[in-house]
Amino acid sequence: MSYLLHIDSSSLGEASVSRQVAQSFRDTWQGPVVHRDLAASPVPHLDAAGITARITDPARHTPKTRSHLVSLR
Repeated sequence: MSYLLHIDSSSLGEASVSRQVAQSFRDTWQGPVVHRDLAASPVPHLDAAGITARITDPARHTPKTRSHLVSLR
């Protein structure tokens, strides 16, 4: 099943031309849509400590390691 991933990132809100173009495409889409607005809900930066925490066996995580885990939900 196809779905549309609609990502907005402009901080200009309704004045953003890219948001308007994306919305016009979304308005004609007939399937399910996943929408993310990175201006409203920015994804936290993933640094070296976060990458290391993600590839480390959870059984070996320390409180410090766990503090670097980033949820992308």
